Amino acid sequence: MKKLFSLLSFAAILFSCSKASVNVDNGQVNVRLVNATGSTLQSAKISTVNYGNISAGSTTAYKTLTDPIYAAYCTHLVNDTETFAGYGVCGTPMPPPFEPGYYTFRIKPDASGYYRITVTKH
Repeated sequence: MKKLFSLLSFAAILFSCSKASVNVDNGQVNVRLVNATGSTLQSAKISTVNYGNISAGSTTAYKTLTDPIYAAYCTHLVNDTETFAGYGVCGTPMPPPFEPGYYTFRIKPDASGYYRITVTKH
């Protein structure tokens, strides 16, 4: 009976795992970028982490950010012109940094011609 219980417990744990979901909290801020613009984002960076070139409609892999992140911000080139996307903070005091976890920064143009980021925490 103990063997059956152990086998069923192991099976329940095994089948409750999913490759598509991100459930592991490594105590760090992990960010992926979604390019929802009509252009390739060249040399996209958040802080010191380089995501490389991101073609239109693509999503990057998660990368761990080593510096504290206080606002959603990404620098990149579009048609070899340096630009940025994000929303930030002005003034003091600074908000607390992002909590550890997995975030998606979706970069998209807005009506004014600038790029904006929407943030989703997973």
